[in-house]
Amino acid sequence: MENKNKTLTAEELDALHDSGADMTAFLDKATSHRPDLKTQRINVDFPQWMVASLDREAERLGVTRQSVIKVWIATHFENASAHQESASGIKYSELKKLLELGLTRAQIAEALGISLPNVRQIKERLETRSAKQSV
Repeated sequence: MENKNKTLTAEELDALHDSGADMTAFLDKATSHRPDLKTQRINVDFPQWMVASLDREAERLGVTRQSVIKVWIATHFENASAHQESASGIKYSELKKLLELGLTRAQIAEALGISLPNVRQIKERLETRSAKQSV
């Protein structure tokens, strides 16, 4: 599997990932990037009492004010997304069972009638939740 010239189908790449195999030989690291991680500076005006509250929380946690804001906003989006997924009838427990059965993401997407990126996002959230629970 050390052939960098071989092109894999999505299903083959999913199978490699799901099996835990080393996929680095098939990745072009020169052009790879993580989507949606490019930063953009924005300005937000907060009332003074809110800034003071943010600063107290940041000091309590030992992080910057910006970190508090980012984590709180990310948590909000994560919770909203989880609510949307469960509202649409896709439960983490269902996906987890299908993953435990050894189905690929492509097979799961077909079985649940959702897109591959949605399966990937839900699977990543499952892994994140699992990692947080084990800490």
